[in-house]
Amino acid sequence: MLIPLAFVFYTLCSVAGLSTANPIKNQASTLLSQARQSIRTENANEAFDLLCQAYGMDSGVSGLMKCFEDVFRLRIRLEQTRVGIGSNGSLTISKERMGLSSLLVDQQRHEEAATELRILIDELDFQDKEDVMSMRSKAASMLFRSQAAVCLWNNIVSDERELLSSLHEYFSSLGENENDGKHPLPPLHAFEALKWSCITLADATLIAKCYANQAIQTCNSKQRERLRNIPRHDASSVPFVKVSKSTPHIRNYRGGKRKVRLGYISPDFTGVHPLAFLMQDVFRLHNTDDFELFIYSLSNNEDNSPEVSKIKNATHNWKVFQQASSDEIAVSIVEDELDILIDLCGYTGTSKVSEIMARRVSPIQISYMG
Repeated sequence: MLIPLAFVFYTLCSVAGLSTANPIKNQASTLLSQARQSIRTENANEAFDLLCQAYGMDSGVSGLMKCFEDVFRLRIRLEQTRVGIGSNGSLTISKERMGLSSLLVDQQRHEEAATELRILIDELDFQDKEDVMSMRSKAASMLFRSQAAVCLWNNIVSDERELLSSLHEYFSSLGENENDGKHPLPPLHAFEALKWSCITLADATLIAKCYANQAIQTCNSKQRERLRNIPRHDASSVPFVKVSKSTPHIRNYRGGKRKVRLGYISPDFTGVHPLAFLMQDVFRLHNTDDFELFIYSLSNNEDNSPEVSKIKNATHNWKVFQQASSDEIAVSIVEDELDILIDLCGYTGTSKVSEIMARRVSPIQISYMG
């Protein structure tokens, strides 16, 4: 699945050395006003820098995403003027259009995104640089996803052909190294590969393997000292208990020292995702005499919906990791000394969850719902 544009902006801010910890809303609003002035004077680079700073202070400030959209459109227009509007475009225009398309997809403006993506693919037809293939593959995948979201199937035959072509180009680029986990992820998400009828089971399996191999590579990388120092749990060390009517409380398997620590992890604890709706009452029904509940939210769009409020109120251990790396989240989970961790995402969302689960941060790990 496409990485949320908000994460891209966060990364840009981090690379630029900008603070992402300042929550002062009036400073973000001031920067936003300055960015609007820069847009009016067509100083696109200055406007973008100001918006990145504003995002670092308050990613939810009103009008921020609209200003990012205006900057992308301004950059496209300025570059078109520079190279000639009648030309077949430039790589710079294509990159800006990809940013604009990602923003529109993030805002669920799928029809507008599809229009931009079709233009983008046409622009890339006239370019032969190496990095064009990756961008074209992503554009083909985003286009298919955007049209599916609003049931636009007028060009399904040609769009399927484009999607398959980009996917097989990606597979060809892997060569004999498909299992090393060092390549960029496929243009199509593993979960999506199971939805589209044009994707064969063999291709869907290979896509899933690519995601799994990257998670394993991330966990085993010797360059990441902090991650290597996280203890790896072995499920064989956990005593299993046969449950019957006469079985004493499960907490006694530790000699009655403490409750069983049970964790749930997902990026989908938000009112706009069906997971929160389906699971909202599950957590409060746990037997709190025997279990201590930990819930880890990786959502970039945390809200105060009734569903999420129910989930929060079901535990004193509600932890949010909006911008944390998989390393940082893994460290935090290990410190909680869980007995069981349940993955409510699988390959349907962010790759962070699969990376965390591959690290065996809990003696018993279960996949459910995702």
